[in-house]
Amino acid sequence: MLLKKVCIIGWGNISRYVKYSIDNSNEFELAGVVRRKKSLDNIDLELSTVKVVDNIDKLDDIDIAVLCVPEKNIEILTEELIDKGISCINCSDDEKISYKYMYNRFNEQIQNKNINIFHGFGFNNGIKDIIKNTIDFMTDTGISYENIGPGIDMKYTSIVRNINGVKNALVFVEPLSMFKHSIKIYIELNENVDFIDIRKHILSEIEFRYENVDIELVEDVRKYFSMNMKYNYTKAGASSRAFNQNMNFNMNVNMAGLTANILVNGMKEMKKYSGGVYNIKHIFLNKYSKY
Repeated sequence: MLLKKVCIIGWGNISRYVKYSIDNSNEFELAGVVRRKKSLDNIDLELSTVKVVDNIDKLDDIDIAVLCVPEKNIEILTEELIDKGISCINCSDDEKISYKYMYNRFNEQIQNKNINIFHGFGFNNGIKDIIKNTIDFMTDTGISYENIGPGIDMKYTSIVRNINGVKNALVFVEPLSMFKHSIKIYIELNENVDFIDIRKHILSEIEFRYENVDIELVEDVRKYFSMNMKYNYTKAGASSRAFNQNMNFNMNVNMAGLTANILVNGMKEMKKYSGGVYNIKHIFLNKYSKY
């Protein structure tokens, strides 16, 4: 069987697990990893047998690109890949680039190009929505709530790490009570950077404006690293006139590994779709609704 040639754009926690999933697959070949030019001088040992470049044009005949980059780069990279005729998949959960936005932005122009954009193939705004919708579908009324964490929020972590002056950061989300969560941020700063200025910058970001945020300056962020993430969705309600319908979904996972597996399984489904923009709900409707 001819293997699909895949490249990973960006290199971080999710990217590593995407590489592991591709290595374990019998459908894909990892043709290369695209990184920022300044990162090419410091190549991880696990990439020693992989072609690492600063531009996808330096890789040959790529079929699919996996976007493991900050949310702000998703749209522009998607547009560049469309121009090159390369399908792509991402795990974005940014409301600014929702599925509806990406569909309106790109669907018409790729109809005849035989390429796909698979948008939002992650847990948030992906698998999580399917879990919640399934439970809600079984009840007419009731109260529902979700607890997220404690665990690293990869989206928020990326936002803080990209602030000028921040050397490294980890952002944890922790449940406070029903419907409410707090954010704990550990940051490590470059020399001669003022902590107060960075703190003001973080709190001014829209993503953190309405959260209970605690920011702690530390010498080494890596001491706090953990890929464990807990998630719970609970609903207590009624189905028809049957009360006491108590439903619960609970998991404790390595979120980077989980996300990578979702991405690679999403790539496996691409061959079933004609050119267009799709989200994870399309996959479930097509794959699990054949009666």
